[in-house]
Amino acid sequence: MKLTKHSRKPKLILLCSGTSDSTVGDIPEGYHNILTENREDHIWYLYTDGSHSYEVWLSGLINLLLRM
Repeated sequence: MKLTKHSRKPKLILLCSGTSDSTVGDIPEGYHNILTENREDHIWYLYTDGSHSYEVWLSGLINLLLRM
C-alpha cells in the first residue's frame, strides 16, 4: 500500500500492542508493515503477554512521552 504525501509529517509514530490482544489482533502490526514498506520512520513493539488492557496502553503512552 502506498501512503499519500501530506504537507505535515508527524514528529513521531509509535505503535504497540499486546501479544494476547484479541480485540485489535494483528492490525497494529499491519500498520507497522505499511509504514516499513513506505520507509516511514516509526517505532513498533509488542508487549509480551499483554491483552487489550491498561498496562499495554500505559506502556505505549510512557514510551511516546519519553521520546517527545
